[in-house]
Amino acid sequence: MHRILSLIGKLALAIGLLALVLWNGLVDQSFIKDDPVARFWLLAVTGALVLVDAIVSAIRTFRAKGRDERKEAIRKALLPVLRQIARTHQLDVTILGASTYTTGRKRLKRVDRYRMSELPQESKVTWISNKGVIGQAWKTSEIRHVDWLPIHKKWGKGQIKNEADWALVPDEDRFGFEMDEFNNIVDKYSEILAVPMLRAGSAKCVGVLAIDVPIRANAPTNVLQDDEIVEKAAEAAGVIQQRLNR
Repeated sequence: MHRILSLIGKLALAIGLLALVLWNGLVDQSFIKDDPVARFWLLAVTGALVLVDAIVSAIRTFRAKGRDERKEAIRKALLPVLRQIARTHQLDVTILGASTYTTGRKRLKRVDRYRMSELPQESKVTWISNKGVIGQAWKTSEIRHVDWLPIHKKWGKGQIKNEADWALVPDEDRFGFEMDEFNNIVDKYSEILAVPMLRAGSAKCVGVLAIDVPIRANAPTNVLQDDEIVEKAAEAAGVIQQRLNR
C-alpha cells in the first residue's frame, strides 16, 4: 500500500511538472494567454507536491536506516547461537537459519530472516496462533521444539498431490498447516526451535525467534534440544526483544 501511494505521489508530481512546462511553452508561443491566477495555483500545487515528495523521501530514508540498524542488532545477537550449534554438532553454519517475528492482532510478522546461504528459500506460511511450533510458541508463551525429520520421511518428496492425499495426513502431523503450506516446508527442515519473546515483567508474548536446521545439513537428530543451545537462544530472544522495544 505504501509503495502504491508513493507511486501515485510521484506520478502526480510528474504530471504537475509537465503541466507547468506545457503552460509556459504555450504562453511563450502565444497559443494561450497568460493567466496569473492559474499560473499561481499551478506553481503552488506543483511546489506542494515537490515538498511532499521530499518529506516522504526523507521519512523513507530515516525508516530504512532504522530497519538496517535493527537487522544488524538482531543478527549480532543471533550469530553466536548459530555458531554454537555449528561448533557443537559439526555443522555448516552458513546453512543454519533464524527468523524473527513480532506479534500482530491475528498473525505474526517476520521482521528479519537470517541465513548466510540462499537455500532453503523463505517459507510461504501465514503464521497464526498455534500453527506449527512457531504459532505454538506464540500461543503458549513457551519454548517449543519439533523434530520434523519423521514428518518429512512420512509425507515429503511429493507424496501430497491433492486433497485426497492430504486427507490421509493426521492432524498431529499437519501441525495446523494448510496443504500448500505443508508442501512448501515438508522437504526443507529437519528441526525447528521456537522461542517466545516475552515483554519485560510479564508473560505476554510479543514475538517469536525461530531457529531451524535444514534437511540438507544432514545433522544428528534433536541438535536444537541441547540445553546450552536452548539457553543461548533464549538469551538471544531477550536481547532482540529489547532491541525491538516491544
